[in-house]
Amino acid sequence: MTRLLTELRASQAVQPLLQAIPPEEALVFCRPDGKPWHPDHVSSTLRELVAASGLPKIRPMQDLRHTHATLLIGVGGVNVKVVQERLGHHSHSFTADTYQHVIPGMDEAAADRFDQLVFGEQAADASAEDA
Repeated sequence: MTRLLTELRASQAVQPLLQAIPPEEALVFCRPDGKPWHPDHVSSTLRELVAASGLPKIRPMQDLRHTHATLLIGVGGVNVKVVQERLGHHSHSFTADTYQHVIPGMDEAAADRFDQLVFGEQAADASAEDA
């Protein structure tokens, strides 16, 4: 992702209209003149792309936000407090209540991790033998 954003920024740096914008005010995703896209334009464009792809209809902002949080917490193992701050929720308990229930296997993963922390290699060896 970092590579893609770096390449995007480099391609923008050679565009005359964008060269006049101070770096601290530059947007990553913007119109050709450097101004922000209107949120309705972004949503409608995404809906058109999804429809053209044959994928099921989504609510762009809500569903992408939900996917973002779920992947960070469940697959990425990111701390709920960090996800809460990214989403702007008022508390990490709200974030946990909203997103953790959709991730199967978290309790088992927590138990396995606890075994590894307490018993070290012995727990890892036992888990490998059980598999």
